[in-house]
Amino acid sequence: MVSQEIRNCGIALGALMHQVTEEQAAMIRLIKGNLIAAADMAKEMERGLVVPTLFKINCDGDCRICAAGPNNFKR
Repeated sequence: MVSQEIRNCGIALGALMHQVTEEQAAMIRLIKGNLIAAADMAKEMERGLVVPTLFKINCDGDCRICAAGPNNFKR
């Protein structure tokens, strides 16, 4: 999911910490913190996502795609 990709980017930045100056490391820590916070927010949004019910357009009255059974849905 997107939240894990964002989190992985933040974690990957940590690998650069020993290769940069102290000032650059401070900036990386700030960016990493922001990425982790964004990942947490994305995770919460992902938990709230609702997968829509599948339905057949111009249903013939015996829809087997969803578990709704016979219906007269027309679109």
